[in-house]
Amino acid sequence: MDGISRVATAKKEPQELLENEIRPAFAEVERDHLVEELMKHLDVVAVTEDGDILHQFIDCLVHGPFASASFGRLARTAVSS
Repeated sequence: MDGISRVATAKKEPQELLENEIRPAFAEVERDHLVEELMKHLDVVAVTEDGDILHQFIDCLVHGPFASASFGRLARTAVSS
């Protein structure tokens, strides 16, 4: 397989996985009756603090994987100004 074919495959396979596996799985979870059934069996209490692993994970989901690096650079700039 040449370099061009590998690049084409690398672009195609994740898209196919997204369309054929990931989106259908999320669609299944989002169905109302499944969510209602799960809620009958879940009782979750969570206590977190700023900077713990849960906040870092949510920040990564919301802001992307480079959020802390970006914020850190901005914070240093603000302090040095």
